[in-house]
Amino acid sequence: MNLEYLLFDLDNTLYPKSSGMGKEIDHRMTSFVAEHLGISPKDAKAKRIRYRDNYGTTLQGLVRDDAFDDPEEFFNKVHPTDIYRYIEKDPRLREMLLNIKIPKSILTNSPEEHAKRILKYLEIDTCFENIFDIRFNNLEGKPAIELYKKVLKTIDKKPENVLFIDDLELYLRPFKEIGGNVLLVSENAAGKDLNGIPVINNIKQLSEYLETYLKNAFNL
Repeated sequence: MNLEYLLFDLDNTLYPKSSGMGKEIDHRMTSFVAEHLGISPKDAKAKRIRYRDNYGTTLQGLVRDDAFDDPEEFFNKVHPTDIYRYIEKDPRLREMLLNIKIPKSILTNSPEEHAKRILKYLEIDTCFENIFDIRFNNLEGKPAIELYKKVLKTIDKKPENVLFIDDLELYLRPFKEIGGNVLLVSENAAGKDLNGIPVINNIKQLSEYLETYLKNAFNL
């Protein structure tokens, strides 16, 4: 058995959650739902929780439950373009990714243009073969198993030969259920395991993780 491919989430994974970028996106999504439905921010936040529990994403909830039909408006309003205000460049990230000689792609519930902005800003855009964005599976993103299967078919890999790295356990579990390998990125995790899922505190610990924890499982 070999580790043949790495799938990376984007937001709060390739940069720290504490940067504030993810928090800003979350705030904008709540404001968008409140404005679109004419409800309070508090009610919008509660509604978004139900959206995520039922459909995985805020956008899918808007589309399915509230007849929303303009995803491009949603994308434009909730994703900041002034990335420099939130994320600091770290040349060590590019160095680490280049030193990991395994093909890589991005798997994100954000639109491609947002992913490209961040990857270019971080100077790691050439490190990835593909960007599988929210449009890739007709706006049905993580944690849909159909999405994971479609991605695996596109990269022509079996799940047992792929490691998926994300900051949300909700998105990792279905990939694990179909036989894939998963890794959670969580700044606040105290241990190296969360409910049976391996954990690192920062993406720059990935190289060490691969060397230490997968050495016995894969022929690295």
